Amino acid sequence: MEKSGKRRLKQSTLNSLVNVDKIKAEKKKAKESYEEEKKAPISKEGKRKREDIDSDPAIDSSQDLKTLVNFKLTKGMEPADFEPIFYSIAEKILNGCGIVVKKDKDIRVFRIIEIEFYLKHEEYHNDNFTHQDKDQMETLHWYFHKMGKNYKCASYKGLDISFGRKSEKMYGGILLRTLQDVDTLTFHEGSCNLVKEIFTLSEANEVKDFLELNKNFSKSDILRTIDYSDIDTFKENEEANAITLVQFSGKKSGVWTPREIYKSPRVGLTLKRDAPEKEYFLMRNYRFCTNPDSIKKCKSQIYLGLLGQGIKNPDTLTKITKKSAETHKAAYNAGLKSDSKNLKKFKGVALSTSDISTIIGISHRIYQ
Repeated sequence: MEKSGKRRLKQSTLNSLVNVDKIKAEKKKAKESYEEEKKAPISKEGKRKREDIDSDPAIDSSQDLKTLVNFKLTKGMEPADFEPIFYSIAEKILNGCGIVVKKDKDIRVFRIIEIEFYLKHEEYHNDNFTHQDKDQMETLHWYFHKMGKNYKCASYKGLDISFGRKSEKMYGGILLRTLQDVDTLTFHEGSCNLVKEIFTLSEANEVKDFLELNKNFSKSDILRTIDYSDIDTFKENEEANAITLVQFSGKKSGVWTPREIYKSPRVGLTLKRDAPEKEYFLMRNYRFCTNPDSIKKCKSQIYLGLLGQGIKNPDTLTKITKKSAETHKAAYNAGLKSDSKNLKKFKGVALSTSDISTIIGISHRIYQ
């Protein structure tokens, strides 16, 4: 695996990709410019040091969440330029925010453990894995996943924090993947299971039922800033939204103590629908989490994401079994050594976990 640089391509280039030879030629050129770019130091454990995070304006998580999601789009931006932006938002959400669910005078409070980023802007970040629903063109709204005009149901439910903009024709969604109940410390994994847990207080099964039972629910009025010790005030607040995203002021402790953040490829994406730019975005590290040892779903992708970043002891961090680690590492290494054209055989087909590991290896060799 080449270590001298990662692939940086303009979105216009991604839109015009036609063959692997062109990719290789542009990759060589990209390395030269990449050497001049600043990279945050990595500790022996493979973690970004707190002082490095705090001193880097690109990932200043001390800012208000509303400020962070309203980042400036600059002419000439490349897809790779969005990675530190996503990191800054993830740092804020995972270490500075929570979710309060309310029904009458009952509340449930969750810490956000795992999220994924989806953003589509045709010129700068043309990620077609983004749903592109009109609700994703709003900033800081709740977006329940839809199929056309209807809300998805059963095991296809999902909930995003939107961060798009109509004025700039940008769709953005931050998918909630894992929550932790702050009272029981139980983890609720999976985008569907998570929504079901949020609906528990309302005794609703589907989105339409939840909306019918919560007439006061607002998908646009979602963010509140409070001290984490004041969460109980939601019980008496009759005007509180049924689902509120809270960002905390002041020093946090206990269950809200800041935790290390890790990134890895997103879950459930395939190349079933052929689009050249999808290859680039397929295995980007747009999945962010704390507690990788407690996350069970698609653990191998977290493991390989950490392995590909050179993070020490990814097996220990994720608590993946030795057998599983060896199996996925072998498939990943096969991808690193594979001809880039082998990605074609994964188009239009369902993927096994071994296939995904191989694709991560191929993607890391080409694009990282």
